[in-house]
Formats: sequence, C-alpha cells, structure tokens
Amino acid sequence: MRPGVLVALLLTFGLLPPAAAQPAVRTVVVAEFENASVDSIAWHAGQFSALLGQLLQQQGGAPLRVVGAAAAAQAMRALGYTPADLVSPARAAEVARLVGADWIITGRWSQLRLVALPDPVDRLEPIPPARDVLAVADVTVRVLDAGTRRTLFEGRFGGQAAGDGYGSLYIAAYQALAAAARSVVRL
Repeated sequence: MRPGVLVALLLTFGLLPPAAAQPAVRTVVVAEFENASVDSIAWHAGQFSALLGQLLQQQGGAPLRVVGAAAAAQAMRALGYTPADLVSPARAAEVARLVGADWIITGRWSQLRLVALPDPVDRLEPIPPARDVLAVADVTVRVLDAGTRRTLFEGRFGGQAAGDGYGSLYIAAYQALAAAARSVVRL
C-alpha cells in the first residue's frame, strides 16, 4: 500500500490526528497615541508607539508582523490625521490599509505625568526627595480590524514608578505598555 493512501485511511478512521492548522500571520501597526494628560511631560510623539511595537514582537503567542510606528506616523501625516482623529474606525482603518496592516492599534494616554506625594503627618525621619514623587502612566489601548472596522479589543493599563525623572516616567509607561502587549497577543 502506498504511504499516501495509508495516511489518508488513518486520518479517515481517526487513527491519526490531522496536522494542526497554522494560524494566519496578522500584520499590525501601532499608531501614535493621543495624549490627553493635561500636565503631561512631553515625549517624542512616536517613542511609546515604537516601544509597544517592540514589546509586541517580543511576546510569544499569536503570530504578528509589526509594521514600524514611523510608517503609521507617515501615513497619518499624508492623510492629515492626528492621533485624536483615529477614534474614528473609518480613519483608523484608512491608516492601516495605507501601510498594509490587518489591524491597527490606537490609544489614549489619560495620565503620563509625575505626581507629588503628600507629606505624611507623623514622619519621624526625612524621606529622600525622589521618594516624594511618583511617575504615573495610564493608557487605553484599542485594536481595530482594518477590514471590518470592528474593535477587537479595548483595555486600560497602568504603571507606576517612584522617582522624579524621565526614567521613572519611562518605567511607568513601559509597565502599562507591556501589560497591553500581553493582552494584544492573546487575540
């Protein structure tokens, strides 16, 4: 008996499990996020979008091909869109299609700032100044299917780090974006 016929018979009678179907690779682009934090510290516009793209590539799980954040920024400029415009599914899908992505990730920073902590009333010894400030990051992340314009996922993520510098703020933002990346790869 030929090997191909034998395999077909074994599959037919359930004696050989079918080969696992390979999941489709999704092309994803991360757009620049809107920054609605009133007292936010200014960052380069695409820095955190690029970071989220890197975090997505590092995650195991769903097979994703991540288009660089610079491509999304260029497409947004060409279309005359700002990050706030991408709340519209039609506009977000247009950006995704322009860069050849199946999905587009958009978002909104509601907090990306340094917060002074209140002084405890009965403090026995002085606390170093760096401990009097907390870096806070709070972001809402949306994943939109460009073909259907349907929101596949929306979640809110946060991070905190003690300290009064850009490094602390970066750590807080990193925590929030790492949690978002873990959620997105599960889709």
